[in-house]
Amino acid sequence: LQSKLDALESKYSSLQTSSRETETKLRLATSAKEIMETRINDLTGDIESLENELQETRTLLHETREVKQAVQEKGQEKIEELLTQTVPLSDYERIVNEKEKIRVTISDLKSKLNEERSNSSNIRSELEDLKTKFENEKE
Repeated sequence: LQSKLDALESKYSSLQTSSRETETKLRLATSAKEIMETRINDLTGDIESLENELQETRTLLHETREVKQAVQEKGQEKIEELLTQTVPLSDYERIVNEKEKIRVTISDLKSKLNEERSNSSNIRSELEDLKTKFENEKE
C-alpha cells in the first residue's frame, strides 16, 4: 500500500507540475494572442488611413487632369483668338510672352500630374505591402 501511495503522490506531483506548465503556456499564448490582435487592429487602421489617402490622391489627380484640360482649352482658345486678330509688330513680343506663359503653365501642370502619379503609385505599393504584412501576421 505504501508503494502505491508513493506512486500516487509522485503521479499527483507530476500532474501538478504539468498543470502549472500548461497554465504558463496558456498565459503566454493568451498574451501573444492579445499582442497579435492589437497589431492587427493597428495594421487595419494603417490600411484604412492609406486607403483614404489613396482616395484623396485619386481625387486630386482627377482634379489636376481637369485643370490641365481646362488650361489647354483656354490656351488653345487664346492662341486661336490671337491668330484671328491683325497684330501690329509691336504686339508680337507680348503675344510671344503670353504664349510662353501658357506653355510654362502647361509644363508645370504636367510636372504636377507626374508627381501625383508617382505619389499614387507609391501609396499603392505601400498599401499592398501593408496588406501583405497584415495577411502574414494574421496567419
